[in-house]
Amino acid sequence: MLLNYTKKELDQLAKIYQVKGAYKLKKAELIETLIDLIPAHMDKALVNLSKEDLVAFEKVIEKGSLTDERELLLEYVNLIALGLIDFSEDEEKVIISVDERIKEAYLKLDRKTIKDKVQLNSQLRTHVMGLLNLYGVVEIEWALSLYNRDYETQLTREEFIEFIQKDDELASRLTVEEGYLADETVYAVDSNNLKAFILATKDKPYFIPAKEYIDKISDEDYYDNTLQVQALKAYLKKNFIEDEEVIEEAVLVVTMIARVDCSTNGSATHLMLEEWAAMGIEITHPIQQREAIEHIEMVANNTRKWINKGFTNDEIRPVSVKNQPIVKKLDVGRNAACPCGSGKKYKKCCGRNN
Repeated sequence: MLLNYTKKELDQLAKIYQVKGAYKLKKAELIETLIDLIPAHMDKALVNLSKEDLVAFEKVIEKGSLTDERELLLEYVNLIALGLIDFSEDEEKVIISVDERIKEAYLKLDRKTIKDKVQLNSQLRTHVMGLLNLYGVVEIEWALSLYNRDYETQLTREEFIEFIQKDDELASRLTVEEGYLADETVYAVDSNNLKAFILATKDKPYFIPAKEYIDKISDEDYYDNTLQVQALKAYLKKNFIEDEEVIEEAVLVVTMIARVDCSTNGSATHLMLEEWAAMGIEITHPIQQREAIEHIEMVANNTRKWINKGFTNDEIRPVSVKNQPIVKKLDVGRNAACPCGSGKKYKKCCGRNN
């Protein structure tokens, strides 16, 4: 166990399991220390896994070892990172196994409590990921109020923040600053970008999502399958490419860029077309370019945007006066037939009181 780990990977494990003075230890000494610590403290590591990770771990424990295709090693990456399972591999196959000491230690744990905690952590992680994908930047109080609205287990502000800061997946994705949770895409640009984003959205109302929608959008590749999206897919298939996977990727390019786009100069549309060209969808004919841009803009205007706090452009766009129904005022002479159809003159019918 742990023999396949590099010294850097072992140092990372030492941080997780709080090995003091790990940097002073040689590789062999560090392995011996971790072999004792991991079984003793694995309960604290397990609760930070996903439900899928825990199922995979129990599967290995039940079987003793598993031989899988090499690509499936990704299913166990979090367990490997915690030193809970071992692996060996060749060009095609990988053998996943668990040390007997870890297996014995796990079987002695209160596994129901661990699974309950994993469930709680998993739903909280999904909730935060969903709100980040919907808003980009969200007030902690708003995020917490939606969580307590949707789940029976109520959290305090301190519990909410503590989990976010300790969870490796969330900690690598966001920052907690000035009462906000902010996606790395916003704050990583430069130090002032987050402040500018908060200022630009501060007085806007939030789109209020249902729990089911938060769950869906927690998947970073999720997008609303609107009529505009369907029209774009049909347009691409008819005119440029029939490969469904490439079409799906092309739609993802549009919806993902539209989601984070804060520009007003149309630069995002040109970026989308450049991405399409890199995928092999190169549009050079002026008429087709105009058609493609129209389809892109319709999809973008019906995509939930960070700068709109989750609303689409079409949801917040004021109704144009040009689109209002035109009501014409009838100008009827007093001796003309009344427009109501009575057969009487206007002055003796509807115009009698005028």
